[in-house]
Amino acid sequence: MTAAGGQRWYTLQGAVTDDDDTATMPIYLTQGGAFDSGQPTTTTEEIGEATLRFDDCDSAQMQYSFDDGRSGTIDLSRLLANVSCTPTGDSGIAGRHLLAGAWADAGNSGQGLVFDINPPQNVFFAAWYSFLADAAGNAGPSAQHWYTLQAALTPDFTRLDDIGIFDSSGGVFDQGADTATAPVGSADLVFQSCTSATLSYAFTSGSHAGISGELALSRIGPAPEGCAL
Repeated sequence: MTAAGGQRWYTLQGAVTDDDDTATMPIYLTQGGAFDSGQPTTTTEEIGEATLRFDDCDSAQMQYSFDDGRSGTIDLSRLLANVSCTPTGDSGIAGRHLLAGAWADAGNSGQGLVFDINPPQNVFFAAWYSFLADAAGNAGPSAQHWYTLQAALTPDFTRLDDIGIFDSSGGVFDQGADTATAPVGSADLVFQSCTSATLSYAFTSGSHAGISGELALSRIGPAPEGCAL
């Protein structure tokens, strides 16, 4: 979302079960952080509620209601090809796609990445939710910032080099609007195990131009059964 004050990202968190295709969860807002920094963040208790309903392995709906009055329903489609989802659950197919999921550097407060690893299409995709580099602790939501990463996969990879980092702008929350996506840097990703990885990054343009560094990533939650390197 690009509105007055810049990009926005929210998080949903709640309990799910393997026998229900619907889950209702609180919507949270995290603010106060700075890019690749331990600057403390604050997560608002709850700013709304969302219900996710999966119709099948490729389509879903998200019904949302914010405390500020925004509400609606977003029709969702899977971004990349289905890997192991079946109508009765996961097929149990092992492979590098089991490295997908939520990852974070414990030294960076309230920020991290979500990986999507898709061998059928040979695509690695990630969403990187973070903050502006010079954000003050009291900057509020306007300091939030996010990027996407994309690269081609190689068979049985344990590392990915020259992953493109992209910055998108121009969107409006849950509305049609022209957007622009531009490359702003590159990254290298090395998996040491199913629960640890290192991301080295370098920005060449955009709001983080000239910044480089390294994230020591750990998986948020346990590794899925069958994951092995």
